[in-house]
Amino acid sequence: MTVLEFPPSSNHLYKKNKFGSIYKTKDGKAYEAKAAWAIRANSKVVKEGRVRVNYYVWYPDNRVRDNSNLLKILDDSVKTSGVIRDDRWQYYPITYVEAKGIDRENPRVEIEIIELA
Repeated sequence: MTVLEFPPSSNHLYKKNKFGSIYKTKDGKAYEAKAAWAIRANSKVVKEGRVRVNYYVWYPDNRVRDNSNLLKILDDSVKTSGVIRDDRWQYYPITYVEAKGIDRENPRVEIEIIELA
């Protein structure tokens, strides 16, 4: 199980350029690199098989948030870590997100990567 700090909002992680293309910001790249390092340090490498990734989320407060906004940076971090072959559905068919509640002292995301048969 890997424990990550709660990610910044999508508005801080991704921006659009003047042509409408979306790019990862400096903050987004920094979070992804830090998260990928933690995932790599705490997870078994699964290069050939398929995986299920479980995300357990403790929010910092009671603001309205969309779980799917968290997934992009977290999925990118898992892929960047190198513990999975690719993040295409053929290798990464199941993603589970569970909102565990509020933890004002330690908002976080716990990641569990399970190799499938």
